[in-house]
Amino acid sequence: MKNPEYSITQRWASRLLLPALCLATSLAHADVEPNDGCLSADRVELSSMPTTLNGTLEAPGAGRGDIDFYLISATPETPVQITLEGDSEHTDALGDPMLAYLGLGCELLASNDDYFSLMSRLPLYVPASGTFVIAVTGSGDMTLTGDHRQSGGYRLSFSTYSRSVGSISGLYLDAITGRYTPQGSVELLRCTDGDDPESCTAPVASQGANGGAYSFNVDWDGMPLEPGYYRVEARFREESTWSDIFSVAENQHYRVPTLYYEEPLGIGTIEGRLVDAMTGVGLSGEEYPFASVRLRQFPCIEFCYSVDVAPDRAGYFRFDETITPDLRPGEYSITASASDYETRQLPTIASGVEGETLSIGDIALDPKPVRISVTSPCDSDSIDGGICRYRVSLDNRSPEQIRGSIWSIASGYLPGGTLSSTEFQAGDPVPISLRAGESRAFYFEFPVPSTLRGDSTICSTTYFGEGYGNQPYFNPSVNASSCLTKTGEAEYSILSKKESQALIEAR
Repeated sequence: MKNPEYSITQRWASRLLLPALCLATSLAHADVEPNDGCLSADRVELSSMPTTLNGTLEAPGAGRGDIDFYLISATPETPVQITLEGDSEHTDALGDPMLAYLGLGCELLASNDDYFSLMSRLPLYVPASGTFVIAVTGSGDMTLTGDHRQSGGYRLSFSTYSRSVGSISGLYLDAITGRYTPQGSVELLRCTDGDDPESCTAPVASQGANGGAYSFNVDWDGMPLEPGYYRVEARFREESTWSDIFSVAENQHYRVPTLYYEEPLGIGTIEGRLVDAMTGVGLSGEEYPFASVRLRQFPCIEFCYSVDVAPDRAGYFRFDETITPDLRPGEYSITASASDYETRQLPTIASGVEGETLSIGDIALDPKPVRISVTSPCDSDSIDGGICRYRVSLDNRSPEQIRGSIWSIASGYLPGGTLSSTEFQAGDPVPISLRAGESRAFYFEFPVPSTLRGDSTICSTTYFGEGYGNQPYFNPSVNASSCLTKTGEAEYSILSKKESQALIEAR
């Protein structure tokens, strides 16, 4: 069987023997059907530029639209700008075209659907072979198979970069200090109308405001910047500052008037403490019960900004501009949560601004009526014996008697096997009745094969549920987890409560 690339080359060679349409004039009609396949492309020789050819995408037939391919020949290494737009002089102009650039192997190299409005544009350097393929199709036809419903006349224009600007440069500085910010960035946009900011829709280059200075002389594709109208957008922390529209002539080195940003004020300090509603003891975010406090922008407009902090071991937490530099003064909601506690949301508060402090005092969380805790995870002795045996404690913290069942599920990640995971129940559910304030310990176990590979991880999650009728698995209210990982030939490591919780949540 022939090499596919060899076959393609041979087929192109046969195409290159055909007469070429030489576009030495400013306007020609080169769309000769059939040219709806890459290997049946119309051959076009660009003897001079700028030049334009007209074509037509026929009305979509059964199941597919028309697509025109062109095999373009031009001087190697020449920078070329190709534009595609509906032919305004045609009675039925192509409404929304798409332009694609392909190699001689018919592989897609680049495409453009919309540049200015519905016009398409591709800048490129003519490859060393001096030959490449261009496809004209309808919007959305990314597979170049005619998957679109567009039709009508079009203009396909080719021009070289015979004229270019010298450079576009400027400064972007802090309005108060006159210094730059390393987080700043600058984007250069091309405009079609020198009086209409809405016409500046085509970004052509961007860079960080390094040292507060920026300079452009080529676009993203390494192509020269053409003379015309431009505008600069400078950004700092999602805040934009715009230059006026300016015109840059051929070979001109244009200096944009300095742009200044005013760093917006951050939120004021919000501090408080998370505590157990029954005991007044602080709830830690660094260890069990893994407390967390969320500050969330309110109301949400287009996007809700929020940030979470973990209280220290005594339950104290703090939000300020150093922790949340992107948050702006305004109204926020606070939500507090912790394992085995009821989540609580506070009324909306005003954050204040930098330099102000708002103390919201203690946020008391009510304990859930029932708590499960792993009081004794698997130990190395039991695992060496091939059994993971662990103890959990169930506490009734409600003022009433509770009835239900307790059960445990084991799940594992087992690398290297045909099945990389497992999940099973460790024993049958145990019926239970606890008086108000009563606690009771329960034991569960499951076998641990000695053939487990290193890095295997097994977690157990124990549940309590009130059940429904004779079905104990209904209405599970609380759970607790513990995980172990195999670290050596016969060595295991018991993960901390925090590590176990993170691993379970990740699954």
